Amino acid sequence: AGAKYADFLKYADDAFKAGLTKQNFGGVAAQLSPRLKGGHTVAFLGRLRQGGHDVFLWKLSFKDGGDESLVKMALKAKLVAGFWVQ
Repeated sequence: AGAKYADFLKYADDAFKAGLTKQNFGGVAAQLSPRLKGGHTVAFLGRLRQGGHDVFLWKLSFKDGGDESLVKMALKAKLVAGFWVQ
């Protein structure tokens, strides 16, 4: 899990790196991993400009037919400043 955590933060800004602990990353990964492994599709929804950031939105649908998720990623100066799965 340590290598995946480091890879996830490779293009993140310092504030995002400081705010995302290995425990938090591992918890989200543990929740999503089984559903992702069961099959999924991703659909790009669009881009917003908010608070000086470029925010990209995707719909994440799972083959298990359960609830879909909204994925948001905020970039500033080409670095990840935020990442949410709702």
